[in-house]
Amino acid sequence: MSKPINLACLQLNSSAEVGDNLSTVARMLESAQAIDLLLLPENFAQMPRHRRQQHVESEESGLVQKTLSTLAKENGVTIVAGSLAVRHDAESKPFARCLVFDSNGHRCGQYDKLHLFDVDVDTQGGQRYRESNTYEAGALVPAQIQPVPIKIGGSTLQLGLTICYDLRFPELFRKLAINGAQLICVPSAFTYKTGQAHWRTLLRARAIENQVFVAAPAQWGKHENGRETWGHSMIIDPWGNVIAEKASGEGLVYAEIDPTQIELIRTKFPVHQHRRLD
Repeated sequence: MSKPINLACLQLNSSAEVGDNLSTVARMLESAQAIDLLLLPENFAQMPRHRRQQHVESEESGLVQKTLSTLAKENGVTIVAGSLAVRHDAESKPFARCLVFDSNGHRCGQYDKLHLFDVDVDTQGGQRYRESNTYEAGALVPAQIQPVPIKIGGSTLQLGLTICYDLRFPELFRKLAINGAQLICVPSAFTYKTGQAHWRTLLRARAIENQVFVAAPAQWGKHENGRETWGHSMIIDPWGNVIAEKASGEGLVYAEIDPTQIELIRTKFPVHQHRRLD
C-alpha cells in the first residue's frame, strides 16, 4: 500500500518584482505544515507590467531555478514550479515551462505549455490575450504527455503536468491518465471572468472523467499589469470531490491524498476499461 501524500497548493498575487515573489514563496514554505509536495501557480515568479519586462531564464540556469532548487533541498520537499519563461536560444521566444525539483533539489521533470491563450475574453472591455506573442508553444512530443515519477518516502507518485489553458483540452488529461498519472497539476492564472464561469466545472470534470487527483494552484486578485485573476486554488479527488479550496487571498491550501483511492474507484467504476475511442 502506498503512503498518503501531504501536498499544498500556494495561491499567490504575484507582482512584477521577481525577488519579492521568490521571497513570498520562501516565507510561505517556511511557515507551511509538514508537506511532501508544494505546487506553485502559473507565473509565480513574475506577473510583468509589460511583455518586454518579462524575466526569462536559460534552459540550464537562472535566479529562479537556483532559488527553487535550494528551497526544495533545504525543506526536503518536492516543488512543482507552475510556469517560468525559459528560452531555448537567444533568437527564439521562450516556452512557458513547468519545472519539478525533487526533495534533493534536483530538477527531475519539466513540461512546456502546449496550448497558448490567444483569446478575446471581453472585446468591449479590452480583455484580449495573445500568449503566442510572448511564448512558443510546447513541442508535440511523447515526453510532454509522460508523467513525472516522484519519490516520496518509500513510494512513487506519478505526476502529470499541465498549465492553465491546457485545462480546456481533455485529450491531454486523458493521455496523461492512460500513461499512469495519479495526480495532475494545473498551475494557473485564470482570468476572473473565465474563472467565475468555468474553473470549478472544468477541474472537477478532468478529475471525474480520468479518475485521478487534480491539484490547481492559482493566481488571485488584481495585478500590476491590470489583469485580475480568479484564485480558488483547489485540490480534487478522483470522484470529483473538492477536498480543499482557497477562494481568495494569498496562502496555502492543504490536503492529504492516498493514491490507492484511484484503483479502488477504477475497480468499482471501470470507465477506462469501457473506453472504445482513442
